Amino acid sequence: MISTVADVNTFLSKLLAGDLLPPAQQQQLLDTVHVDGDKGHGSPQDRYGLGIRHFKLKNNCWAWGHGGMIPGSATRTLASADGRHVMTMNRNSDWGEQRLEDTAVQTTFCKP
Repeated sequence: MISTVADVNTFLSKLLAGDLLPPAQQQQLLDTVHVDGDKGHGSPQDRYGLGIRHFKLKNNCWAWGHGGMIPGSATRTLASADGRHVMTMNRNSDWGEQRLEDTAVQTTFCKP
C-alpha cells in the first residue's frame, strides 16, 4: 500500500472516531492486553489491541497508534483516543535520536 502522511492521519482519525468499524468490532480493536515496551519505544505500561497500541506517555497521558520500521525508514503514527488529534513522523534513515521523537510526542499529546 502506498499512502501519504495525510492518508495515514485520516485513517487513524476515522478509525478512532468510530467511523470505520461497527461498534462491536471497534470494541474488539480497542480491547487491549499488556505488552512490554520494545526497541526503546513505549513503556512497561503499554497495551496492545488488534493492530493498535495504547502508548503510556508521561503524567498518565496516553495515545493510540502504531509504527513500523524497515532498513532505512521508520514511521510512527499516534492519535488521541477520540481521533481528533493525530501526528505521523517519518524518518528516512537507520539512525536518529529516539529521545527527540519521544519529546515531540510528549509535547504534542501531554499537557505540562
